[in-house]
Amino acid sequence: MFNDLNVVGISWKQSKSADLQNYLLSEKNLAKQLNNFKAKYSLSGIAYLSTCNRVEVIYSTTKDTKYNDLRPFIYELLTGNIALPGEAIRKLKAWHSEGACEHIFLVTSGLDSAALGEVEITGQVRKCRDYHLKNNFLDKKLELLFEQALKVSANVRKVTGIGKGKTSLSELAIKHIEKHFNTHKEPVAIVGFSDFTTRLAQSLYDLKIPFFFVNRTKSKFFSLSKKYNTEHYSLDNFLSSPSRFSSLLSSTSSSNYIFDKNFLNTICNEKKSVGDKLFIDMSLTSDISPEACNIFGIKRVSLDQINNEAKLNQEVRKREAAIAREIIDKSLEDLSGKYAERIYAPVFSILQDKYLFTANEGLKKLMKKELKGIGHKEKDAIKVWCNALAKRFAHIPSVGLRGLMQKGPEGSLEAFLEGIDDDFSKELKNAMRLVPEKRNEKVR
Repeated sequence: MFNDLNVVGISWKQSKSADLQNYLLSEKNLAKQLNNFKAKYSLSGIAYLSTCNRVEVIYSTTKDTKYNDLRPFIYELLTGNIALPGEAIRKLKAWHSEGACEHIFLVTSGLDSAALGEVEITGQVRKCRDYHLKNNFLDKKLELLFEQALKVSANVRKVTGIGKGKTSLSELAIKHIEKHFNTHKEPVAIVGFSDFTTRLAQSLYDLKIPFFFVNRTKSKFFSLSKKYNTEHYSLDNFLSSPSRFSSLLSSTSSSNYIFDKNFLNTICNEKKSVGDKLFIDMSLTSDISPEACNIFGIKRVSLDQINNEAKLNQEVRKREAAIAREIIDKSLEDLSGKYAERIYAPVFSILQDKYLFTANEGLKKLMKKELKGIGHKEKDAIKVWCNALAKRFAHIPSVGLRGLMQKGPEGSLEAFLEGIDDDFSKELKNAMRLVPEKRNEKVR
């Protein structure tokens, strides 16, 4: 049933965070690139998910998709380079069919994250779903996949304690800031506008640690600055005349160092010791020059360091993860049923209407001949009974069809349609026109 669903990507498990920057798509050209790729390879739907720890393309194929494995073409889409023989297969991991569904459930619930049970990933998946839904990139199957993944994540967090404690990347970053603030009482500079920095600001506010915002577009932080009663500066102003700070956390999508050797040299020339400053770099592309920090002896915490700390915390989460895994497994079992009910609902409706129509047509003929002399009350009673019987008869093939679609071999539905009369078969096929057709080739 899910033979057309696929996920291809790279994550913290295969590569360092710094290497993931080579696979990032530009937000400015994202819609155009996805549209072109979707059309070129005859896809039914597509989505691009990018977080601190992974870059993935989620897509559904059609009967016109010519290639079994799109990894070489996705590698070219993400990197802009044509893959060498075997390179895409080696660097990009692929999931297919039920395995793709399972992977998205695990990712959304935080069970595939460096920080087991992290909470940011659910918001990032929801944002991904909303963007691609708004821009008409999702077909019915991908839309249902995202919807169920988000519901599973909510259930996992409700039933288990996997999301509690210091498991998220922002919480781990806060731990460094809080420790530094105990001896250095100046504000924290938050650089970059994202879900991550928004969550970070709320945590600092709750801890009563002062902070201010820095961003290229100053207006983006206007409402947040008002909410927390703090300052916000444009990046250009801050770079030319930095406000006093004890810690600086940066999380942007810049392709170049924002805080380079010149800026850090300026910081070092201040009267205070460089030991008074803490820099935390949460960007895939490195916002803060590590080379310059080494030269000047500035303390810099990298995204990879945060990820390594997250790995150390995973052991204590395994017990809760086992419970979460049970929830995901049960949800995967139910997924095909939910899909059948939503996508094939028109088929069941038409099937029932067909039985009712046949029964009522036969009843009309019966009323004109054999039952011509009975009264209106008797006719109405027979009609009610006839309709109820027709619905009962329609229920039998409907249950059978549900079983075929959920548990039958590939092609079961097609075989059923071939066995009924042509007109009725065509009517059912038209009802399923939004359902992706079976591919001619077997997908790996």
